[in-house]
This record gives sequence, structure tokens and C-alpha cells, in this order.
Amino acid sequence: MFVGSSPGAGKSTLSEFLYEQLTCHAIPTQWIYEDDVLYLPSFAQFIKEFQSGHTDTIDALLAATAAFVDDALDRNTLVITDSIFPCVNWFFAAGYTPLSSLKRDVIL
Repeated sequence: MFVGSSPGAGKSTLSEFLYEQLTCHAIPTQWIYEDDVLYLPSFAQFIKEFQSGHTDTIDALLAATAAFVDDALDRNTLVITDSIFPCVNWFFAAGYTPLSSLKRDVIL
């Protein structure tokens, strides 16, 4: 998992490089780019709730992430993500209020 402070920090570049190196050595690998969550079954409910503006989307994100991790652990494939939690940047960009309080609680 690659994480960075902001867009352009190099997460996707490193993820792509690692993906190419592993696949050229015949290691089963899947690269999950942050926007790929729009198409992953484990994130479908979260995307639906986020788009409809429900206030409990943090819980939906955590459940979706847990389902994604469980699915990744069940397969014989190395999974690379270039974001610690897909969609977190969307929350900040949208000014999602509960995330602001979550961030404050984590910092405190």
C-alpha cells in the first residue's frame, strides 16, 4: 500500500512500477487505483451512500474496506492499492463534516 500527503506525491507511479515488476515475473497481481473503487463490488454500497449524501458513510467506508481486504486475502493474487483508504480524499474535497470531526478526534 502506498500513501502520500497529497495528489502528485507519487503513489500511483510507485504502484504502477511495482505492478509492472511483479507481473513481468508472472506473479499474479492486481493494481487498485483509487478511482477503481467505483467499480469494485465490495465498495458498491459505500458509493451508493456517498452519492446520496447519507451521514453514516464513514461506517459504510469502513465496512467496504473490510470486505475488500477480506476478498483480497481470499485470492491468490497480490493486491496493490495506491491509497490507504480509497475515497478518503473525496471526503476532504467534498467538505464532509463528520470526517472533519473524525480527523480532529484522531489528532487529539
